[in-house]
Amino acid sequence: MSRKRRFIENLTETEIASLQEGYKKGKSHSYRCGCRAILLSHEGWECSELAAHFEASLVTVYSWLDRWEKGGIDAMSDKKGRGRKPLLDPSKSRHVEIVIDAVDESPSNINKALSKVKKELGTAMSKKTLKRFLKSLNEGGSGSGKAP
Repeated sequence: MSRKRRFIENLTETEIASLQEGYKKGKSHSYRCGCRAILLSHEGWECSELAAHFEASLVTVYSWLDRWEKGGIDAMSDKKGRGRKPLLDPSKSRHVEIVIDAVDESPSNINKALSKVKKELGTAMSKKTLKRFLKSLNEGGSGSGKAP
């Protein structure tokens, strides 16, 4: 027994236009692929063909179709809060304070500053993580302005 074939059948001109816009100008790759998959499904492509075309699993294709059916174009984008959370967050004043104090104590030795930050926060991190955080502070306009 095979699965029932799923297609997106009824799209308005407005929906087609918003999906084409999302496909061309969407910020994330998965959003653009999802928008394109809905358009192709509307043209009659089967889910297995879509999976092969996008090099994605059938589960992903069904997920795109489900999202569209439940919420339209707004549901196609990924929810916020996905992915790994940063070890150092520029919006947390405690993190900024600890890093700035550590760099001010030893501005020419990133290893000493790193060990102090690790000790204060009780979190393991790499030298690159600390450097990226310092760069984000300098770009944001806050911080001591000193870069190791």
